[in-house]
Amino acid sequence: MSKKFYRVLSFAVAAVMAFSLAACGTTPPPTPTTEATTAATTEATTAATTAATTQATTAATTEATTEATTEATTEAPTEPEVVEIPLVIAESGFAKMFTPFFSSSAYDRNVADMTQFRTILTDRRGEIVFNGIEGETREFNGEEYFYQGVADLSEVYDEAADVTTYGIKLREDLVFSDGVPVTIDDVLFSIYVTLDPDFDGGITNYSYPIIGLENYRTQLSQEMLDDYGPIAEAVYAAGPDHEWSDADAWTQEQQDFYWTTFDQTWKDNVKKIVDYCVTNYLADYAEDYGKHTPDEISAEEGLQVMFGMAMWGFGDVDDSTGEKILTTASGATFNLSAGEYPTIDDYANEARVKYNDDPVAFWDTEDPALVGGMLTAINNELVKHIAASAEGGASGVTHVSGITRVNDYELEIKLQGFSAPGAYAMLDHYITPKHYYGDPDLWDYEAGKFGFPFGDLSVVRAKDAEPMGMGPYIYKEILNDTVVVFEANPLYWEGEAATKHVQMKVVPNSEYPTGIVSGSHDNANINYSNADSEFIRSANSNGELTGDKITTSIIDFLGYNYTAFNAYNVSVNNERGSDASKNMRKAMATVYAIMRDTAVNSYYQGTASVINYNISQVSWASPSAFDEGYEVAFSRGIDGEPLYTEDMTFEQKREIALAEALKFFEAAGFTVEDGKVTAGPSEVRNTKAGEKSYLEYDMLIGGDGTGNHAMFAAMTDFSEAMAEIGITINIVDVATANFTTEMVNPSNEELLDMFCMSWQQTIDPDVYQIYYSGNVPGAGGTNDNNTGITDPELDRLMEESRTTTDRAYRKAVFKQIFDILLDWAVEVPNYQRADFDCFSTERIDTETLAKGMTAFYPWRSEISRVSMVAGRN
Repeated sequence: MSKKFYRVLSFAVAAVMAFSLAACGTTPPPTPTTEATTAATTEATTAATTAATTQATTAATTEATTEATTEATTEAPTEPEVVEIPLVIAESGFAKMFTPFFSSSAYDRNVADMTQFRTILTDRRGEIVFNGIEGETREFNGEEYFYQGVADLSEVYDEAADVTTYGIKLREDLVFSDGVPVTIDDVLFSIYVTLDPDFDGGITNYSYPIIGLENYRTQLSQEMLDDYGPIAEAVYAAGPDHEWSDADAWTQEQQDFYWTTFDQTWKDNVKKIVDYCVTNYLADYAEDYGKHTPDEISAEEGLQVMFGMAMWGFGDVDDSTGEKILTTASGATFNLSAGEYPTIDDYANEARVKYNDDPVAFWDTEDPALVGGMLTAINNELVKHIAASAEGGASGVTHVSGITRVNDYELEIKLQGFSAPGAYAMLDHYITPKHYYGDPDLWDYEAGKFGFPFGDLSVVRAKDAEPMGMGPYIYKEILNDTVVVFEANPLYWEGEAATKHVQMKVVPNSEYPTGIVSGSHDNANINYSNADSEFIRSANSNGELTGDKITTSIIDFLGYNYTAFNAYNVSVNNERGSDASKNMRKAMATVYAIMRDTAVNSYYQGTASVINYNISQVSWASPSAFDEGYEVAFSRGIDGEPLYTEDMTFEQKREIALAEALKFFEAAGFTVEDGKVTAGPSEVRNTKAGEKSYLEYDMLIGGDGTGNHAMFAAMTDFSEAMAEIGITINIVDVATANFTTEMVNPSNEELLDMFCMSWQQTIDPDVYQIYYSGNVPGAGGTNDNNTGITDPELDRLMEESRTTTDRAYRKAVFKQIFDILLDWAVEVPNYQRADFDCFSTERIDTETLAKGMTAFYPWRSEISRVSMVAGRN
């Protein structure tokens, strides 16, 4: 996902995550008749092979599982009774791209993933399990859990050579659902599919500096890149307005080719953003961002461009006047109601204006995983263009030199340099059957044949509609485009699933919770709403979220909400990092922090939790309440001593917080008389919006203009409390349609005093993007440092966090980073919200569901253990 939706608006912290969505179906499973599967099975294996493999797999699984059961709480019985009643999972819709490679819809990926298995395994905090074959026991929230996968993984950084080597070693007893044994060649097949120039799926391994990858993808030798690469770089440096002359080291034709390619690449990339938004977010966010229905946007290309612009922060749609007007980031307007629609050219122009025609800044910001990828692609096009006419032409590179097949079950991948998130990309690959997705006649690893012609993945795409792999279930068919039918894979490495039949069924979101009670389906993943919460509580006889009808698992979302204090505006004499400025912000943060609990609990009714550090508590890097040094944010006084005790009432804490705030203000140079602040350190404070009083501040929140936001009550209480000590806080509650215009545009961020926002994180948190000094708005970086913090020690620690493989050490470094952020008091962490995974208490044996579910370890991680106890109504 692009960076622009990592910083999601504070009024809607929701995103579709492939591994956390559910699916469903209600009709009885049909008798398997799929010809392709039958033919493949018959050809691939004999009954004897299948029996032998099954016996070996079962024996290995039994031994491993039995051992695991004694060590952890999550292991199920080795040989569960197979249940015929189908498990039915609610989904929103299918595009029938059930491929592990090319599916762009989260719902389609859910289908594919039922049939697949991957080399990587992560624990409940998203941390990699390196000893997957033997398994590892790890602690989470005070409980121990056992994790076992199908591969051992390794990551070794050679500082002298500046090369990181990633290793994957598979178990040797794995088989696909058709009985064909698994080898490392099946992983290599997957890798080369995703690295091929024809690959346009969502896996972006090609963006990492794998040694030799550029040569392979361009089919150009390093000699040619060395010879012609500098020409491309020189053309770029000269700029698009350069007037060619005989003195240049390139021809006029080469210059024209370069800038034509440059223009087209911008258009191609924003088109990908549009396609991504339409595919993944249209159903949930069409009316929020685009002010149109999903059907209206789907039917008009111009509205799709509008939606992509609005979702990515390049535009905002306002319908408050009765007409729907798109205002772009540059100020251009389109009357959508009158049929004035933006084009891809318009979108590309917005991107180019915002990033000053700098493709590196654009690419680094809009997709941090693809650092520099866009400019490299443009330059390589010119290199290929020159090489095509040069003597010898292209070099015909057969392999990626940095990828090595060690033996039948091991491989290595070498990356130039080190990237902290790199392990998640280099060690995570689908184990896909090359004999099914590729052409067996085109596989010859030594000769550089990887199951398909270079640059042509049509043979792989031909299997988009019928996935096959080594996952817990076998895809059987889709009925009426609405019900996907699965059957348990008897050769699954952990043993046949406890529930033999599973169906995924298209269900309207409005029927997700009601359908569980009526018996239509057994599971649904629900974005929290008070209405759904009230329905679930009313359905259960005990009035709780878990009862006799519905069992609810509350899954923390991989993101968090925070309230920011602009370090430039909320400072003494604009000295952002001075002790006086920090004390000024701490005065306000100390009072605001005690308002969080009541507001969050009231709004979310127990389905969100207050957090104390600037990170999603789902992340492995998040400080835990069990960690040494963990404490409630802004709970210490100016002398560094704790302010509160556990037995204090809210009113007592409020009184103490206000008294301590006066001490902080006084230390910041404010005048305090008779329990009130009467004057600031100087006559006025200078802000980007002009001169303002030290005694008055604006606080922005996106509550639809009606206070519809979890933190609105906290802000109201905060404003009232601060008024008692002489500080005015003006709450600016803007409609969601205006929020991006008011807040997200980087040119506006430093105009604001305080604001409430949310941030969605990646599995490997990159605080560099949002707190590095070079990323403050206007500094030429990502523009995401919207608090304006500029701290050399913080910068050093963030750089250090990206350059080590030791995750325990990285977590300690992150804690130092969070402590600096709290010392600066530029953000008060607010809350971590949650989604509901709801299950039928009546039809599912809820004791067989995974325990301690998280966004990184949802219930599907142990779907093969889920057992049914009753049929449909």
